[in-house]
Amino acid sequence: MELLRWAEEHREERIDLLVSDVVMSEKNWPATFEAMEKIRPGIKVLFVTGYGGSAFTDFNFQPEPLLEKPVSHEDLDKRLEQLLR
Repeated sequence: MELLRWAEEHREERIDLLVSDVVMSEKNWPATFEAMEKIRPGIKVLFVTGYGGSAFTDFNFQPEPLLEKPVSHEDLDKRLEQLLR
């Protein structure tokens, strides 16, 4: 996956936050999160979904924090501020 390859190749660059859609075509999100945690331990992640709770039925992991689409600018700003404190 391009994101993980980039994170591995640019370890010296700072990443404050990963914003990830829960449903992705290349890889499922729990595997992506676990791989990113290995590359960047402690990275903050904001999961986004348009599927609500139905996106999690195949996994034993509830993503937190979770932002549901559609997302207003105000909600996104508030959540980003909370995560980046």
